[in-house]
Amino acid sequence: MRWIFLILVLFYQSKAYALICDSSQNPFFYYQHSQNESEGCEIFDELTSVAHFVDSLIPFERKISAYVEDSSFIQTRFDEGGGIFLQKRFIVGGHEQSLQISRGLWAHELAHWAFFDQLAKYHPDFLKLKDTSTSLRSAIDTVHMLVEQEAADSDFTNPELLYEKANKQFYDFRFRRYKIIKLLLPFAELHADVIAALYSDDLDIIEKVFTAPVIDALSISKARARSFSRKVDSDNWGNEPYQVKAHSYFTPTRSFLGSTYLKDLKNAEQKASFTENLTHLFCQYIVQLWNDSKNLENPSQDNKQFIKYLQNHL
Repeated sequence: MRWIFLILVLFYQSKAYALICDSSQNPFFYYQHSQNESEGCEIFDELTSVAHFVDSLIPFERKISAYVEDSSFIQTRFDEGGGIFLQKRFIVGGHEQSLQISRGLWAHELAHWAFFDQLAKYHPDFLKLKDTSTSLRSAIDTVHMLVEQEAADSDFTNPELLYEKANKQFYDFRFRRYKIIKLLLPFAELHADVIAALYSDDLDIIEKVFTAPVIDALSISKARARSFSRKVDSDNWGNEPYQVKAHSYFTPTRSFLGSTYLKDLKNAEQKASFTENLTHLFCQYIVQLWNDSKNLENPSQDNKQFIKYLQNHL
């Protein structure tokens, strides 16, 4: 059954990304795939415009592979090892958002890419995360390469020991990556939401992205947790299951940033200066936690500590 599903996915992708757009002159994208042949490649002109804004706040260190589709089959997402996958108009609850609102989510996903590149400068473990694809295939290839090097450098002739070594290296790789991702994702989601708000000049842009005429109460709560304009206190944050997830973990910090800083940032120079400082502080704080082997375990306390850190340094 799994093989049938995989074949269907591959077939869909071969059809969906039917148009390969020329990216030779594009400053940000080295590979551009579009689903809709009838619309041509104009969508990448719009995407490039958003990328220019993000780059003015947090510079890209490398070019990006970009995929754009109209279907809700593949959700908008960022893969730190592969590229960005975007819906032209984001679909939530069966409702197609406007292009203006969808662009806010484009800025969010592009900000992820730039943030990972900046974070890689602060610690070698994060550099490895940037350089290694998150896919299972890439992890296996990495292990095979290491084992082949081992075999070439010694008389490594016992196949059972070779397999055991490969298996251990693979799971060590996966476990270490999991620990890194678990730590940095809540920070990365908050940071990307900041960039989206600055791009849109709208403190509620990500809430609007995930709001539709007909959605359930939990989805409404999750959407509201992405707002920078709502007043949210740290004291009781984390009591609901969705509040401990990466996208909502730092909602009280969102409230602090929105009410204290973001609402007053109007021009490009102010936005660039603030974002440069904020990105540096995010990276320093993450690396400090990583070096001290600390995890995010208590949303209420973690928000209070991070807000205090930002208050002291912004």
